[in-house]
Amino acid sequence: MQDEEAKQFFAVADGVSASSAKLAVLENVPGIARVMDSILARLRQCGRYKVIVLTIDPAQLGTDVSRPRVFFLMLHASVLDGESTAMLEGKVKTLHSKLQQHFQTRAGAKRKWETLLFDESSAPVQKWRKVRDT
Repeated sequence: MQDEEAKQFFAVADGVSASSAKLAVLENVPGIARVMDSILARLRQCGRYKVIVLTIDPAQLGTDVSRPRVFFLMLHASVLDGESTAMLEGKVKTLHSKLQQHFQTRAGAKRKWETLLFDESSAPVQKWRKVRDT
């Protein structure tokens, strides 16, 4: 946590603290595990946040790239209706597991994970396709 690269993390944590954002998502490489206790201690100082740590490999979600990443989901207490961190972790991990299962059972008809977010005919998807194809 004394390395030069850690300055960016502290700046982001300070920004989350100052903004009282309802949701913050931080991302890093799995090697961050060597300083996980320090990371979590600093994130707990950001205010009334529940922090959920999730490791995701895009290859498990239908992409052709395997590049595991660690995500820190910071949810402000004001939007949680009193749910415990354990309950939230369970919900997030269940969703992650369902997504993985979806792609494992449909390997033959490989479906991009993005299509699970919005219906193909929705305005956000249509706008994204238009921008992507130009």
